[in-house]
Amino acid sequence: MAIRVLIASKKFKGGPSVFRNRIADALNKRDDIKVVRSTNEKFDLELSVVRHLFEHNKPKVLRVDGCYYTTNHARSNRSLSASIKASHTVVFQSYFSKKMCYSILGMKPKRRCVIRNGIDFGIVNNIKPRNDIVPGSFVASALWRDTKRPNSIAKGFLEASTSGHLYAIGERFDKRWAGNKNIHVLGKMSFEESMAVMKACEYMIHLCYIDSCPNTVVEGLACGLNVLCTNLGGTRELVEDRGIVLDVDKGGRALQDPRKFDNLSPKIIANGIHQVMQLPKKPCREELNIKYVAEEYAKVIKRVLS
Repeated sequence: MAIRVLIASKKFKGGPSVFRNRIADALNKRDDIKVVRSTNEKFDLELSVVRHLFEHNKPKVLRVDGCYYTTNHARSNRSLSASIKASHTVVFQSYFSKKMCYSILGMKPKRRCVIRNGIDFGIVNNIKPRNDIVPGSFVASALWRDTKRPNSIAKGFLEASTSGHLYAIGERFDKRWAGNKNIHVLGKMSFEESMAVMKACEYMIHLCYIDSCPNTVVEGLACGLNVLCTNLGGTRELVEDRGIVLDVDKGGRALQDPRKFDNLSPKIIANGIHQVMQLPKKPCREELNIKYVAEEYAKVIKRVLS
């Protein structure tokens, strides 16, 4: 008889919601697990992201993105700490995420593991690349805000003076950069549209300050892109030998005062761009296939219920 796993569909947007839907679909394709999306249905265990949303007496598994790292958001860590305490097992997105939670929250769950995000390789392979992308181009994708460093990316790209173009996917990327003929501000796109752009590009730039396990980088790697990233967070764990890591950031061990993050040196970024362009192409690791990820979660679920 299949194990019934509650993966709620309410609350959360962005990365947590994207991953939650991907893992729900992947687990539901297995013969040994049935996913339910509401507490109105019977279930044996709940798999939550970020924090638990319901009170019940069934075992709880919590997938943790990371935690807040600035003093003005310190109170927001309380609900995360409470959810960790209420969990049978905690799944961290990356080793960096685990260490950051240990340091900032002062908590080390007794039962924990690391499972990174994934994507369905079959879906990626079936998407055709856009045919209007300039050869040798870069792509950057995010819900743009200061920590994602959109202006640093644009300035660094222009400093590099490559023959390719930069395609920026996502809301809130400053449209003034579209005044340059080599930068295309595409705005919000559907999953299929953004993947078609990625598959037509050669490289990805992701310079976020502390991103535990960005879905967009998983997508880029699945599309065959080499990645330029920064040193803090779990991104470098995803990238491994498929990119260049800029050693530009410090933090993640204690709460810090809020500050401006979108001010990286254009010359440092430009140098990284030229380095990533020299890397050979390699296949995406099977670890990032959502089927592999679902298998790892299934092992956790069965271990909890045993």
